[in-house]
Amino acid sequence: GFYNLGDTINLTIKFDEIITLNGTITVSLNNGAVIIIPSFTGKEADFSFAIAANMDVEQLVITTITLEGEASDSAGNLLLLDMPAKNLEVSNHIQIDSADPYVTSFSSTSADGNYGLAENINLSISFNEEVTLTGTLSLALNSGGSVEIASFIGDSATGSYTVSNGHNATKLSVTAISINGSITDIAGKNLLVTLPASNLDANHSISVDTSNSSITSILSLTENGTYTIGKEIMIQVNFEESINLIGTLKLDLSSGGSVSIPSFQGTTASGSYVVATGENTNSLTVTAISITGTAKDNSNNDLIATIPVNNIAAQSKIAIDTLAPQVLSISSTSSDGTYRKADSVTLLLTLSESIAITGSLDLKLNSGGTVAL
Repeated sequence: GFYNLGDTINLTIKFDEIITLNGTITVSLNNGAVIIIPSFTGKEADFSFAIAANMDVEQLVITTITLEGEASDSAGNLLLLDMPAKNLEVSNHIQIDSADPYVTSFSSTSADGNYGLAENINLSISFNEEVTLTGTLSLALNSGGSVEIASFIGDSATGSYTVSNGHNATKLSVTAISINGSITDIAGKNLLVTLPASNLDANHSISVDTSNSSITSILSLTENGTYTIGKEIMIQVNFEESINLIGTLKLDLSSGGSVSIPSFQGTTASGSYVVATGENTNSLTVTAISITGTAKDNSNNDLIATIPVNNIAAQSKIAIDTLAPQVLSISSTSSDGTYRKADSVTLLLTLSESIAITGSLDLKLNSGGTVAL
């Protein structure tokens, strides 16, 4: 049977006839126990010892028997101290187990890497000896999740962790062990629910990420200035982590134009905006972002298509102008009245925007005259 710390084990040493011991017989056992039998007369001698710390052994046996003094039968024949063929392991199976079972390590058969929403991670727990679980063993994780392991017998067990929304951990590890029921070794001792030094994060690099990724900035790679029909402006989008786009990322612009970025994978992506007729703005910036297809990070979390604070207009001064300048009015600063030959009349031409004249701009008058600008 199994014996624990503090238990007493009673043993008997038998002889083939009655002997008389004058002195002591010392019996040494393979667990370190030493028993001294004092003087007696008889065909057997009883002795015992109490189990102390560090006396664990799979099978208790006697290793040596020594005599101090004299032991003989009634005829004066001395006792032979040869070890008998019938030692303890032949007649008894005495196992001493004074140590409580404990957890030695946590490990995983899942590959190291990033795991996202609804993905499964296998976790294994190992013990220093075989244990029996009746009920449920729960492992709390630093991601906010847990692993539930049902009844088993063995020195290890495995459970599966499914990542749920809101679970995040830079390096997954077990934070607590709890038992609903009982978990004991063969000797009936309860498991110590202490975390081992060899936790999951000591053996693996598994991260859990259910946070949606975002756009950190949208930049112009083209220098500041005013651009018109047919001109190209390069626009770059930066992400907080690597994104895998399968489809199209579309950026609507304040000019009325847009940029379409095809499938890519990385932390940045860029596209070209070619100014078209009717597109105008004093300060180019992104007004809307849309995704056709899927855009996900390495943990399978969706990209949030929200315009960042660090938009184009926050760092660049780009204007789009495709409108032709127009004459808004022609007036005169001269007083009303009748003017004759050689008199001067001043005319004022008002335009929709500033222009540069190469050559001359002539205004023909109904008087037959001409004004050259």
